[in-house]
Amino acid sequence: MERKLIIRNFGAITSAEIILKDFNIFIGEQGAGKLTVTTHSPYLLSTLNNMIEADNVSKLHPENVHEK
Repeated sequence: MERKLIIRNFGAITSAEIILKDFNIFIGEQGAGKLTVTTHSPYLLSTLNNMIEADNVSKLHPENVHEK
């Protein structure tokens, strides 16, 4: 599954679409938003991965999903 991080108007980043691999290197000018991506993306991706996994499990086992 391809993992793509799309960022709009966050920190120094106006717009970015980043395809994430197992290993990524961010190169750019000072103030371009490299630290913003590397600091926040692991938390965002972890949350998204958990949400995707929960959705996949709910599709495999709909009898275990409880509506609120």
